[in-house]
Amino acid sequence: MTGSTENESIAHLQHQLRTPINHVVGYSEILIDEATRRNLLGLVPAFEQIRDGGHQLLSSIQKAFNDQGDTAGAPALAALMSDLRNKASEVLHHSEVLREEIVESHQQMLDDVDTITGALRNLLKYSKQDYFLPPAPSDAIVPSKKPASRQMHDSHNRAAGTIVMADDDDANRNVLRRHLEAEGHKPIDARNGKEVLSILETHACDLVLLDIMMPELDGFETLRNMKEDVRLRDIPVIMISALDQLSSVVQCIELGAEDHLSKPFNRVLLRSRIGASLEKKRLRDRERRQTEELKEALLLLEKAKEQLALQATQDALTGLANRRSVDAYIDFCVEQEKPFSVFYIDLNEFKKINDTYGHQAGDDLLKQVGSRLRLAFRSSDIVGRWGGDEFVGVINGCFSDNEEDVARIAGCFKDEFVIDMGNTLIRTKVGAAIGNAVWKPGADVCEVLKRADAAMYSTKREQKNTG
Repeated sequence: MTGSTENESIAHLQHQLRTPINHVVGYSEILIDEATRRNLLGLVPAFEQIRDGGHQLLSSIQKAFNDQGDTAGAPALAALMSDLRNKASEVLHHSEVLREEIVESHQQMLDDVDTITGALRNLLKYSKQDYFLPPAPSDAIVPSKKPASRQMHDSHNRAAGTIVMADDDDANRNVLRRHLEAEGHKPIDARNGKEVLSILETHACDLVLLDIMMPELDGFETLRNMKEDVRLRDIPVIMISALDQLSSVVQCIELGAEDHLSKPFNRVLLRSRIGASLEKKRLRDRERRQTEELKEALLLLEKAKEQLALQATQDALTGLANRRSVDAYIDFCVEQEKPFSVFYIDLNEFKKINDTYGHQAGDDLLKQVGSRLRLAFRSSDIVGRWGGDEFVGVINGCFSDNEEDVARIAGCFKDEFVIDMGNTLIRTKVGAAIGNAVWKPGADVCEVLKRADAAMYSTKREQKNTG
């Protein structure tokens, strides 16, 4: 037999021996809790003795196999089988005596005792020895009438989770399910790795308890598939095995498992490791939510900054540049010593529009004026609302022809404006007075702006005199 084949056979042997012991320990612990809950405290010592017998069976196996999965040879294996037969037979006797003490009204407890009995018979059968019933030992179980002092675990003290539990053995799953339900968790059954992956596709789960030895897709491959899937890789996994092999534990951790547990379960260890894994997931989920919330907050902040920057440079009504932005552009041109032409534009008889039709009509008119002026200037220029019904435009001197520019700006007021008042459309022609001046390096910019302003008012007077 090759080393690899021998290791596989030893692992299979351990699995076959420990599985029924897992049933004995698991169901006896359930019976202890059930008896305490129903106030059948006289039965508790008997159930505890069966549980302790299961642990003795487990201890015999652990002594026969070291961490590497090896045995001391055929003599040690024969000694192990003999020890298992004797202890299993004794525990089996206890369970059969105990069954007679349980009234038929407690059917679930009877079923659980029968499950223990069946597991012990399977263990004896696997040891290839005929079942024998030894004389009742001197310390045979006699249900006590004295109440046992026992404090039940308060499952409400721990946060519950949705837990997928995968095991191809029905009894193993039943033990684990009842433990999880007693802790307030919501268990979901799976018989192999393929079922686990299928469940995770459709269910939001907090934890996976994954048996290593399963048909179709074993625990290692299932874990590997989960870690390769971006949607599943953050779900914590606790690997479960009937083996104590160090190599299996190392492989589980290397593949990304959160933890490892051996069967039969130590309930305190099971509870604490599940609790720790769920708490880690909750912390990771909270950290992820906080990260997403921070990203959203930063995005909103960035948008707010953009909006504030826009508001700081844009006229709220017309969408054109505001006075501050026009001043900044003029300052930039002066600093760069780039000549420019400035145009002051003032609407004619705008006050009459406000007085006749109201400020809403006036605002609508200003918006339309702004839209037309925007088209009259190049992208390299700037046009803005100076205040009220006054506008100003600045054209880079390299592209400016004052007469053409004035004519183009005046053309914005050639066609009539249509103001929508809801039930009424107001059609009106509005003119504008335009004044301009040119700034060249070395000139006083304030003086240039005054000349443009003066030219605008001069044009306005001329238009009144000729109107």
